[in-house]
Amino acid sequence: MNTYARALILSAMTAVSLTQGCSCSDDDDPAPIVIDPPVTEEGETVAVTGTAAKGIVRSGLVAACPLVSGAVDCTAPIATGVTDDSGLYSVTIPETSFGAPFVVRVSANADTRMMCDIAAGCGIGDTTINFGELYAPDTETFKLDAIVPSVSVNTTPTVNLTTLTDLSSSFALSSLTATSNLDEIITSISTANSRIADLFDIDEDITSLPVVDLTNPAAVAAANLEDLNYNLLGPSIIGASRLDNAARTVEQSLADFTTQFLANGVVTNADDSIAANTVDLAEIFAQANQIITQVSQAATVANVTIPTLSTITTQITSNQNDALNTPPSTEGSQGTVSDTVGLAALDKVKQFVLTLGDVGASVEMASLGDDKTVLGESEGFEMQVEAAELATSAGLEDAVEATAMVVEAMARAYEAYDEDGALTSWTSSDGIVVTITPTTETNAETQEQTVTSVALMVAGDVMVNQSTVAIDMAATVDGVETTDDVSSEGVETETAMGNVMIGGTADSGSVSLTVKDTSHFSVGSLMAVMSENEGSETEDLTVTDVSLMLNITAMQKVSETVADPISFTGQLNTTLSMLDVNETWTWSDNGGSESTTLDVEAVNFSLWGSVSNSSGDSMKVSFSAVGDGSGVTFSEMWSAGEETATDTETDENYADLSVALNFDANLAGVIGAVKASFSATRSAELAATSTFSLKWPGKKLTATATIDDDDSTAQSVTMKNRDGVTAVFTEDDGDWTGSISLKGVEYATVDGVVVNYSDDTFGSLDIFE
Repeated sequence: MNTYARALILSAMTAVSLTQGCSCSDDDDPAPIVIDPPVTEEGETVAVTGTAAKGIVRSGLVAACPLVSGAVDCTAPIATGVTDDSGLYSVTIPETSFGAPFVVRVSANADTRMMCDIAAGCGIGDTTINFGELYAPDTETFKLDAIVPSVSVNTTPTVNLTTLTDLSSSFALSSLTATSNLDEIITSISTANSRIADLFDIDEDITSLPVVDLTNPAAVAAANLEDLNYNLLGPSIIGASRLDNAARTVEQSLADFTTQFLANGVVTNADDSIAANTVDLAEIFAQANQIITQVSQAATVANVTIPTLSTITTQITSNQNDALNTPPSTEGSQGTVSDTVGLAALDKVKQFVLTLGDVGASVEMASLGDDKTVLGESEGFEMQVEAAELATSAGLEDAVEATAMVVEAMARAYEAYDEDGALTSWTSSDGIVVTITPTTETNAETQEQTVTSVALMVAGDVMVNQSTVAIDMAATVDGVETTDDVSSEGVETETAMGNVMIGGTADSGSVSLTVKDTSHFSVGSLMAVMSENEGSETEDLTVTDVSLMLNITAMQKVSETVADPISFTGQLNTTLSMLDVNETWTWSDNGGSESTTLDVEAVNFSLWGSVSNSSGDSMKVSFSAVGDGSGVTFSEMWSAGEETATDTETDENYADLSVALNFDANLAGVIGAVKASFSATRSAELAATSTFSLKWPGKKLTATATIDDDDSTAQSVTMKNRDGVTAVFTEDDGDWTGSISLKGVEYATVDGVVVNYSDDTFGSLDIFE
């Protein structure tokens, strides 16, 4: 599994050599856009359609309102309409309003209903409104806006109304005055949309991205990852805003967040000691994870499979951890404007190609050939690769696994102590010896002693994956309940529920793991069924509802191959819904054998903190993984010194696995400091889809590829930037070709190093050579 995970990371990073973009600038004031109103036939109209959702809005009142003296004027709407039960609307714009900006607004009357898609619900006071329930929004304060720069004949614009379009509209309107001209209005709209997209990591036009009803499992299952991410943000913002005051309505919460955004932007990780009521990105991502939990539960009830669920969970978790990894602050951001705002489509494509070359030169990516080490020549990623090697190393895996075995042994030792209060030590089937020391309180009147907690200690070697890990670990167990379910000859069943505070060290030889004493472990239930028969012994261990939180430092040790060791300091979190392990030992005069089968259901793993080396270099990193092995069994057998591993996976039935990694990097040349993100999701038994992206102020470049063990499959890489410029490159026998498009229109083709633009001009792109 280590090799496979490492291959995913390194293969996805390969795609960055093909990454696209446009040359960057910190200029927040793009040039005005001059748009001349078109000449139209008398009586021409244009239908503007879209969906209104802050939760899906049913029977909402839709009005297209002109901008008068830089402000929205809905006293005399250009056109009106009503949303249907899916939130869809259509308004007809007359030709007299062509070429001028206007606002599409949805408001409410007594008939309007809105679907609650906030994880904690939408009720206030004694009123309960759960996720997935309809309710009546406040008719006085409810509204959602989106600004339309203009419409013209023979167009069919889509304008969706969401929390983020409303936020963008408020930002754009805040910069207008009574004397703002058409160019200034259009520039303000484009600037606001660009800032929102940059701040919340959204690709393409925020008014045209599809609306997804998060309370409808079938709709969520049909959505792609980008659309799902966008739709999670709106209710997450409102949910985070309500954390500090649940008495506020949904409408008031959005208004309060808008006020905060206009004044100070959004803080990544707010310093609560100074700004206790500030909504930050860490809280928004936490709310998104809670919504994902609600969506998952609804999908289970409806028997609907959501293919993007594990991927979006890992990405949101990684983003949340990345935000928590940022030092607390009170300084917010309103996003950075892309310097391509206002450019014509073909010019955006040409900028895409230019920065694609810049990124390729900066990264100095190694070739895609099997004889090359990916990123081996890149100084910008040298430390990141070393950190990835630490994270996926056998040494760290052994240290973490040994720690988990010790914690399990401690919980089992406490159960044994509960049965026999005179017990001072206990030994597990793995040979882990736990020393038991109770703490008691004496009643002053009765002199009766009561055990208040039990100290557990393990000091010695633990065997993991045929390697030795030196353990020095202590724990305090409190609030543990234990029972004996069954006890009969040859069969013993034990159940334990526990909460273990733990600290200490685990040393695998190549990696030292220090667990700080603020760490803890809890398990909903632990059941061990042990049976002994002539010539065999079997133990079946079932664990449910496991939660592990470790504040750790993991450090490589100096060796012949490691001269400048990498260390990681941060937090490791794991949750596990169910694990069942069956181990059987047999013996006879001819020898013995051991077999293990493992069934595991939903697992969530996350790691965030900082990585440093002895040379003084450091970076922030966050990693998350989500897996689910429901319906799949993994088996291993040892006999006569030989090991055999099997599983029941097929291309149709395989364990879900999705991973995400965020880290900082510094690229040479014109790019400079970037935030890099990697994600990968299994798409078959031996295949995975991976994405690698680079983000810097106002820009985001993404490369997506499929990793497949089938050598006959042609390699294809899709690249995209913040503008929505998309390139698809395909390799055939060492030759690369491709096309570059924007909003479905092709503007360039690529053949080797030559780029052919639609205006008959040429460019070059040598990243494939």
